[in-house]
Amino acid sequence: KLLCIDACVCLVCMQFSFPFHIWKYCLSRQAIYMIFMYQDLTRPVCDLKEMGKVVMRFAEANLTRGDKFLEVVRAQNPCCHVKYNDLIENPIHVVKAVYKELGYEFTPEYETILEEYIQTDKAKRAVIKKQQGGKKMHHYSLEQFALTEGDIDDKFSWYTKKYL
Repeated sequence: KLLCIDACVCLVCMQFSFPFHIWKYCLSRQAIYMIFMYQDLTRPVCDLKEMGKVVMRFAEANLTRGDKFLEVVRAQNPCCHVKYNDLIENPIHVVKAVYKELGYEFTPEYETILEEYIQTDKAKRAVIKKQQGGKKMHHYSLEQFALTEGDIDDKFSWYTKKYL
């Protein structure tokens, strides 16, 4: 059974907070090599405009491959697409919906585990936010990556229309 989370795996980046979250899930070593240039081995310098181009190419290629793959395996492997913002805004509701769609049992014990995790994570994030002077932990804009909403729509509107 397959699960695609749009801003983590599939990169429907209308969420505007994609690059570093996507980084840990999506970028191959080749893409990392293309993005990072080193002044020396202890000080990596990241070219955000180049990162935007690389992530867009990578995401487009993988969404296209994923779409073709789903066409072949959907009957044998149910698939669920999740909007990142929905997951962030109401994680337990989304996880329940995913479990239901994929035919898994969502138990009260598991709900308790999720609630405890969310509460602990919120507390950790509050401490970090306080340490950062009340600033958001992550803040990105398309402009930082030399991208526009039109760029995103041109590349990914087909995915949104088809799956979300």
